[in-house]
Amino acid sequence: MNRRISFFYAGEDIPQARIKTRLIGKPGGPQFVKHYDDPKSAEFKQKVQAYVKLKLEPTGFKPFTGPVRLWVRFVLSRPEGAKVKRRPLPIKRPDLDNFLKGFKDALRRVVWMDDSQVVGYREMDKVYGSRPGIYFMAEEIDLLEAVQVSMMPNSEVPTWYRDYKPLIPFEPHGDVDSQVNEMFR
Repeated sequence: MNRRISFFYAGEDIPQARIKTRLIGKPGGPQFVKHYDDPKSAEFKQKVQAYVKLKLEPTGFKPFTGPVRLWVRFVLSRPEGAKVKRRPLPIKRPDLDNFLKGFKDALRRVVWMDDSQVVGYREMDKVYGSRPGIYFMAEEIDLLEAVQVSMMPNSEVPTWYRDYKPLIPFEPHGDVDSQVNEMFR
């Protein structure tokens, strides 16, 4: 049986900003580069981490150590100028992956040891809603399921791709592959 956890974090999500960099030291002397998180992103991560720790502490939950799959929904407040008929979904910045990056970083060493353990998403989206927040569920994939999936024939080709008739079918072609490789030498 796969272990699962789920929760709702109420509040606006702060998308992950680019890591800031600055040079420390005097010119001509010893210098080093310091990388640091944007203060708003860092504060958001601390709040999420504290919230999740408080929720999980009474359960005795230990962070996942194996592969993990996620379900995540970011619920955003609708901006005043965004009418439902004109913009039913949040198609403006920030990007969905920026929301996800900061959120996954916040759960490091709390839900999983490292966010590199996340191997798949069952659902991931951003929507407008009356109650901003993040719906989240994580499931640790057991070893038997992971082995079964990896041993299936053509397991790297998703079923949705096999069932879909793409406009430009992708089949490996030696000539095209060698031409592309030549272009990037």
